[in-house]
Amino acid sequence: MEKNSKICWIDPLKGGKRNVPGAGEIYYAITQPIKGVSGELFSWSFKSIIIETKMNKEGGFESSCITSFLFENAPKISGLINEVVKIFEGPKLVGELEFFIDPSIT
Repeated sequence: MEKNSKICWIDPLKGGKRNVPGAGEIYYAITQPIKGVSGELFSWSFKSIIIETKMNKEGGFESSCITSFLFENAPKISGLINEVVKIFEGPKLVGELEFFIDPSIT
């Protein structure tokens, strides 16, 4: 299941990515450990289709996107609405992912 989402990228000076993905790119990463459908605690792989990347009010970057988990037994996205989930590339924290009900991502 795909859901509207937003990624707030960690500043490169604080260890985040130097180059964040732009519009039309597909981004793959993993989440912080969260419980799946069966109650198991794992870091889950996901895919985000980037709609737009822009600078936010604080001077960092954020991306509006459509996100889905890559495994059937992953957490239900509906249970993660309005929660912030840390995302990683290997052991490196690169951003925070938030899912939305409303298609207009703020």
